[in-house]
Amino acid sequence: MAEQDGKYQDYTETFLPKSGHLRSDKEQADALDNEKTRHMNYPQDLVKSLSLIDKWEFNVFDVSDASKQRPLTYVLYELLKKYDLLSTFKIPTNVLMSFSDKVDAGYRKHRNPYHNPNHAADVAQTTHFFICQTGLLNWLSEVEVFAMIFAAAIHDYEHTGTTNTFHTQTRSPLAVLYNDRSVLENHHVAASFKMLQENKGSNIVAELTRDQFEEFRSLVVDIVLATDMSQHFQQMSQVTDALNNPKELDKVKVMALIVHLADISHAAKCWELHERWSYALTEEYFRQGDREKELGLPCSTLCDRQTVMVPQSQFGFLRFIIEPSFTTLIELFRHIADHYIAKEDAAMNSADVAEKSESSPKRMRRHIVKCRLGTSQDQGDALYPDYTYANVVARLEESGKKWIGNIESNRKKWSTLAEKEKASSSPKDDAKKESPTDSTKNSKENSKSDSSTGTNNENSNNSNSNSSTKTSSNAEEKKN
Repeated sequence: MAEQDGKYQDYTETFLPKSGHLRSDKEQADALDNEKTRHMNYPQDLVKSLSLIDKWEFNVFDVSDASKQRPLTYVLYELLKKYDLLSTFKIPTNVLMSFSDKVDAGYRKHRNPYHNPNHAADVAQTTHFFICQTGLLNWLSEVEVFAMIFAAAIHDYEHTGTTNTFHTQTRSPLAVLYNDRSVLENHHVAASFKMLQENKGSNIVAELTRDQFEEFRSLVVDIVLATDMSQHFQQMSQVTDALNNPKELDKVKVMALIVHLADISHAAKCWELHERWSYALTEEYFRQGDREKELGLPCSTLCDRQTVMVPQSQFGFLRFIIEPSFTTLIELFRHIADHYIAKEDAAMNSADVAEKSESSPKRMRRHIVKCRLGTSQDQGDALYPDYTYANVVARLEESGKKWIGNIESNRKKWSTLAEKEKASSSPKDDAKKESPTDSTKNSKENSKSDSSTGTNNENSNNSNSNSSTKTSSNAEEKKN
């Protein structure tokens, strides 16, 4: 983060490649020729950083440093390898490498402090954790797992470093093209599929059957469009209603919600990671605010580097957006365990008893996608998670405590920083600062002029307090 009174550190350079690491077209072609095997050899520091790929503690910045700022390439390879999707969908390693390079280049296009390859790799890994470690995998097919990982990897492809509101207010070509509705999200997914279509050597879905591709594309489009933060409250409401009513869950909506929450999940991770991501995102907002001032436009909410109080903003976001969302996520995973995994276990136990009777047909457990734990560099026999009901519930309880514990700890740290910032500010400075009330007022004004984008602050009226309503308004600017 650009330093502001010595408070913020600029992390931009952590993801930009040094000139010596940029590969020429010839070097890339030569590399692809040498990458036809399905196994890649890693340097030791990369092996070490990737060893946490199945853990909530995974640190994408360590992977970025160890991979010469190419985290997405290695994370994607590891994830597709561990679900055996490279073999299932006949994806040659050289094609995957070419695809990863092009996606990586798209994320670097606008040199964003936050929406960059590190963010893409982090969201992909977090999506994998949700799939693998909560029992969700018991409920998914290979195409669905592939779609979720792919969507997580490309969900911010060619992000401009500005919000949807900025695009609509400046009447950008993208806003005109997508009729002011989920402008960036539409571009991310459309540009990604266009890239696949125009580059046969990078098309990792080339071997899918027609039916598989139609399902895959439909899922990816729905998932990426659902990362629009203006849809957050509607998504949460739909899932909550489904959990409170005895009806079948809409699997696509569940998959979309999980990637959406993976997109904002750094708030549920350790302080070291959360703080770094928070200030990177804040700097991206500030850069937009600087551009708005240059264009003679009013600064969007949270975008004025002279007035925004970062700790207060983050405190509210965690308290009223992140914590309720992750509480619902825990309930969702428990519901899936209770209504799908438990029933499967019970049916299999009944079948085991019935097998003793020759008159009873043998019941076959349905096909479950496997996820190999560890990395492609591990030696020895493959290890797989135990998806029996008891083990799933135990892991879910452990993860839930970790998520909520991190959120509470991070919120307390922001509260402490907010108090220190307030104490160190003069009355004159306080008058200039953008308070939560001011932010809410500005955000409501933005939503009125931006109603065609799908922004709907009326959802926030269902919150339990006035503070929740205020923060809910701000949240819709938060991610986009």
